[in-house]
Amino acid sequence: MKSFYYAIAAAATACLCVACGREPLAPAVRASLVSDQSSYIATSVGTGASRSFAFSVIAQYTNGSETAIYLQRCLASSLHPNVGVQTVSDSAEPPTFDPPGACTGTSALVVAPGEMRTDTIALAAPVTVDPSTGAYSGPSQVHVEFFYLASTCSSGWPNCPAPFEARTSNVVTVTIPQ
Repeated sequence: MKSFYYAIAAAATACLCVACGREPLAPAVRASLVSDQSSYIATSVGTGASRSFAFSVIAQYTNGSETAIYLQRCLASSLHPNVGVQTVSDSAEPPTFDPPGACTGTSALVVAPGEMRTDTIALAAPVTVDPSTGAYSGPSQVHVEFFYLASTCSSGWPNCPAPFEARTSNVVTVTIPQ
């Protein structure tokens, strides 16, 4: 008799999962995005009001899942995924580092199960400077993490985003010369 109730409970659970749009046995997404260093020193580029700071990151993305992960890129000809940078520090006015150029959205780069890819990413941040002196007035260090627009389906971001931890890097420190 207990097995009858277990069968009913299992069937009800499966129906609830289908009704919610979730597969009861959907594979877990296990992936990691790791930077080559825990800290970087940005270099000053330009002068005066056009001054910015730049640095490069070697990022390694590993798909430990049983299904493919799709990384969005800006142009169909691009060999690298689109990357964003978000601040995790308490600074009131942290610089925003992003790759140059605007994205139009296009086909994704596919990272097959068990595959690892390495990308060198050049990041630059415009900064607020005193126009008369050209001096930078922001924080000397900022803590950031990188992220890819990773998804679990070929229709891409934002239709089926990968879980946060499967598309976000370790936290790194960026030192900005004063």
